Amino acid sequence: MHFIPLQIHPRSGPLEGGTLLTIEGRNLGLHRNEVTGRIFVGRVPCDLVDYEVSVKLMCRTGAVTQPAEETVKLGNSAGFTVSDITFQYKRVELLDFQPRLGPQSGGTLVTLTGSNLHVGSNVTVTLGGRPCPVTERLDGVTCVTAPSAEPRDVTDLRVTVDGANRSLAVPFTYTPDPVVLDIRPLKSYVSGGRPLTVHGRQFDSIQQPRIIVFNETALRPINATVRHRGLLDIAVIAQRTDQLSPGIR
Repeated sequence: MHFIPLQIHPRSGPLEGGTLLTIEGRNLGLHRNEVTGRIFVGRVPCDLVDYEVSVKLMCRTGAVTQPAEETVKLGNSAGFTVSDITFQYKRVELLDFQPRLGPQSGGTLVTLTGSNLHVGSNVTVTLGGRPCPVTERLDGVTCVTAPSAEPRDVTDLRVTVDGANRSLAVPFTYTPDPVVLDIRPLKSYVSGGRPLTVHGRQFDSIQQPRIIVFNETALRPINATVRHRGLLDIAVIAQRTDQLSPGIR
């Protein structure tokens, strides 16, 4: 009985291979050894990794030298079945990342840009040899910087997409954490809207500046804008009289 592949994902991966390809369908064999060595993407073997009797299997793609769109072939003792669904081998490129600096406490969202960073089954990023956990993967890849023990430049940004490894020797600068020196004024009308200026140092490394208005029961974030390296501009929000806040952070 011939296999009937119904779904294949992901539909693309890097030239270097290493993509975990999941194939779902019907009649995908009654035994693991029935499909072992009989899975191909184009002419390249796809090594069996996991198997669920008759309905699902996972294999790891091999490498090719050029971008290509290939059919997926499954075989057993009765012969081979060629899927109508194709898999694309694509060239992965890492071209740039932004921003180039962030506070040493970490938490900066760094966005990597290039070509085909979204392909494959898995992506990891390291910055200066430390993991930069991925939070978003669309046209580019976004990760969150880890803390650094001290202000410094790191010049080794690496991204791994399945079997493809790419790097950039462009420095990312860990700056000293921002320091607040003064806040003026210290009072506002209940209706809000009063400009508030925060003086300090290293504010230019803040990616999403906010000020937190707090009392005994609640924390309320307020968006802010960095005017320049030492100033934040904030518009105080309105509050009910029973929520007047005794402090800010």
